[in-house]
Amino acid sequence: MLPLEGLLFQEVTSIPGTLANIGFAMAMIGSIILIILGIAGALGIFLLIFYPIYSIAAFFWGIIMIILGLMCAGAAKFVDRTGPALWLIVLGIIAAIFGAWFVSWLIIIGAILGLISR
Repeated sequence: MLPLEGLLFQEVTSIPGTLANIGFAMAMIGSIILIILGIAGALGIFLLIFYPIYSIAAFFWGIIMIILGLMCAGAAKFVDRTGPALWLIVLGIIAAIFGAWFVSWLIIIGAILGLISR
């Protein structure tokens, strides 16, 4: 056996582990985007003078997105477990209901990949 053969076969641990890592990355990227969108929405309060109802609604939407993003980021590390993966799916559906459907797909697909990796 050549010395490099052992290194090549040790690099790929398993397909389920790889799926869990991809699911973690997708859920974490979705969480970060939710937090960034929430901060951008919450900082839209400067429009209060011109559009008071819109700016207050955008502020509360931003706060909700920040909270959802933080909860998703906390659960993304444990995406290969059943409870946190189901929690991520529920949080992704809630984010989609609040209008961030383009980000919630990342979170939901990441959670499903984590469930498949079991």
